[in-house]
Amino acid sequence: MPSSSQQRFSTFREAFCHAFGCEGDGYYRRAFVAGVSPWRRIYVVPAFWIFPSLFEMDLHIIDYLGDTRTKSEFSGVVDEFHKAISVSKGISKTTLGLRMSGATLVALRDRLDPLITPRA
Repeated sequence: MPSSSQQRFSTFREAFCHAFGCEGDGYYRRAFVAGVSPWRRIYVVPAFWIFPSLFEMDLHIIDYLGDTRTKSEFSGVVDEFHKAISVSKGISKTTLGLRMSGATLVALRDRLDPLITPRA
């Protein structure tokens, strides 16, 4: 639980940028990297810089996640991401695993939860 003096934010994006010190478009890069499983970052991050178009879906999801205010909304967007991955049939996403991890994203949201003001 945050202390009464700890700043709170209304969206995931605001809380993330406060916690990770990012501004503007820096949110997308940092949130994407934070959403990739640590053991996959060694090859996903270079692929992200070389072939950014492979990760358009991931960046759209990061945008949607940024606007969420509750854990329920966040989980719903993560579920949609998994459905989109399974339908996409892209070898880079399904076979090679060049994507964010739902479990990593949820763990990130849980860590930031004390900074996010629940919807009234």
